[in-house]
Amino acid sequence: MKHIALLGNFSFNHFDTEEMRLFKTDNERKALIHELEEIKIFDTKDEMYYEVDNTEYDAWIIPNEFNGEIAFERIEDKDLYNSI
Repeated sequence: MKHIALLGNFSFNHFDTEEMRLFKTDNERKALIHELEEIKIFDTKDEMYYEVDNTEYDAWIIPNEFNGEIAFERIEDKDLYNSI
């Protein structure tokens, strides 16, 4: 099983009215990806956690472990994510 980490510029849980329109649900936990700078795929969780713990990016998220909704501000980022 491969492990995926998204890296870039994200916001968590605090959004303006226009940003809220990007979400489909009223889940408490939300992540808005403003700019997806990189998608990294790892063979092991240990490799993945080492990388995200030592990243230079503003934020990161592990989609399989995030218990909430992820929305994308830019359609090209959403398309890129959906292509993996």
